[in-house]
Amino acid sequence: MSITDKRMLDFRDILKQTRRIRFYTEFDEKLGILKSNLSKIRSGKESFHFTVHHIKIAVNDFGANANYLFGVSDEVFRKK
Repeated sequence: MSITDKRMLDFRDILKQTRRIRFYTEFDEKLGILKSNLSKIRSGKESFHFTVHHIKIAVNDFGANANYLFGVSDEVFRKK
């Protein structure tokens, strides 16, 4: 699993833990990613990954710090 895939999955958990989303499906639906594809990303067995489009949505709609998602920073959320 790539660092970006791991960080996107971690970010999804952080959103839920901090109550920025109520259900994981809020994030999944906004990204347009199927539950079966999330399983494939987690397993790393197939060539499924989060795309640049998914990352852009995480940044624009959920306030993710792109540098965090790419493994450059430990700051999860963008500064306002």
